[in-house]
Amino acid sequence: MSAEPAALAAVVARMANPQINLAAYGSVAFAIQGLIQAPLISLLSLSTALSRDWESYQVGRRLMNWMGIGITVLFGLVAFTPAFDIIVKYLIGAPPEIIEPARISLMVGLPWAYAVGYRRFNQGVLIRFNRSRDVTMGTFMRFIADALVLVAGYMTAALPGAVLATLMMVIGVNTDAFYVHFRAKAVLREEVQNMPAVSPSIPMKTMLLVYFPLALTPVINQLVRPIGSAALSRLPDPITALAIWPVINAFAGLLVTPATALNETINALIDQPGARATLIRFIALIGGVETAAMIFIAASPLSRVWFQQVSGLDSEAARIATLAFWMLVPAGILAPLGAWYSGAILNSRKTRAITEGMMVYLLTFGILLGLGSTFLQVNGIYLVTGSTALSSAAQITWLGIRSRRARQSLV
Repeated sequence: MSAEPAALAAVVARMANPQINLAAYGSVAFAIQGLIQAPLISLLSLSTALSRDWESYQVGRRLMNWMGIGITVLFGLVAFTPAFDIIVKYLIGAPPEIIEPARISLMVGLPWAYAVGYRRFNQGVLIRFNRSRDVTMGTFMRFIADALVLVAGYMTAALPGAVLATLMMVIGVNTDAFYVHFRAKAVLREEVQNMPAVSPSIPMKTMLLVYFPLALTPVINQLVRPIGSAALSRLPDPITALAIWPVINAFAGLLVTPATALNETINALIDQPGARATLIRFIALIGGVETAAMIFIAASPLSRVWFQQVSGLDSEAARIATLAFWMLVPAGILAPLGAWYSGAILNSRKTRAITEGMMVYLLTFGILLGLGSTFLQVNGIYLVTGSTALSSAAQITWLGIRSRRARQSLV
């Protein structure tokens, strides 16, 4: 799934008006989409942790439906009303050239939100009952759908790049959700319904107390994108910087994919007997490999090849992206550490510390952007990527401190 942003950026960069469409989708429309649907992201962790019996699953499913419908309504209000102009023109301050492409892109994305929540909730059930292969297969089906949409869109050139990118995401996530639906039905019938009831049962109030701190965390996390877009829009050469940002984020996200997958692996296994030592060794291995790979790519011509030949940026934008990529190298070790600390906190069901960590991130990010905009005269992409790395380090440090007791209890 992490290949999606990289693939769509490479296609959009080869279509008409590449910088306008990359900036409109990656730095504006996708930033707003991500922020609106952010509360649904945590449904996977919630389902993985708590779908242990039929009653708990039903409580979680009701929560998923309420959240999915509510988020879809909110999405429509932002996309189809003057709220869009308030957010994009005045809060983000986007360049005029990208406003209308971003508006149309966001409108096309309306069917995305509910499918995200439905897919992630049922993926949690599959992971909880050791059906991770079905999750992988759903992602594979999604990637096939993505490829078909991108190829058709590129060959026909019937749609602007920003609209094609959103359409790909909508069709891809709905394909995945449809597949996961059928695979989860068998697990629900054969396993979940036959599991002994958790005692005491998990009422909706407890589910909400666990869920909302989790849901708040990705909301705070997704605020980084529109805040970063607002900063880039107010710094020199905004369209180039806004076009580079989604490309460089997609590449870094692709390289740290193993750490992203660690979150649900840790959630599913952390409370198993003898799992702690094995997980620590595995996390160290993932962090070492990711960091070494990112240093090697940053220090070699491979980064320039990726940004110019694969991603389709022009030579100057590729040069800027190559330099900025160095600042994201620490993500190779920070992402696995964050997964380990968050997993220990989630297992303790005292999830407030995860929200605190994101608050530390957002506060650090805002302070660094403010100081950098005032005292540094550099391309905005350097400021945003450098601030991202330092903010991540502050967040992981906080999570390490706050998870100490939870990790000790696992010994």
